[in-house]
Amino acid sequence: MRPLVAIEIKGGDDFSNFSNRLGEAEKSHNQAGRAGFTECWTIVRVNLTLEKTREKSPSTTRLFHLDRIKDSSAEEHGEFRELFCSLVGIRSFP
Repeated sequence: MRPLVAIEIKGGDDFSNFSNRLGEAEKSHNQAGRAGFTECWTIVRVNLTLEKTREKSPSTTRLFHLDRIKDSSAEEHGEFRELFCSLVGIRSFP
């Protein structure tokens, strides 16, 4: 096994609780870091910037919005797909 990417999905869409969800993501990312993962991605359903996310989850290396990565016409969908496929060594098809 080779640790490549740890992905924490926080699917709640209420902005008021995002701080707690990011704290949970940070705990998971810290465990992943101890296991050798260097990429720690967080997927959320609220509109956040990476800078705002890192206030509560400094280990997050990439931030994605769930609804945008599900939408195959969205730029973020393509970015997620390309990064993921690149990391795990599989070929991505359009």
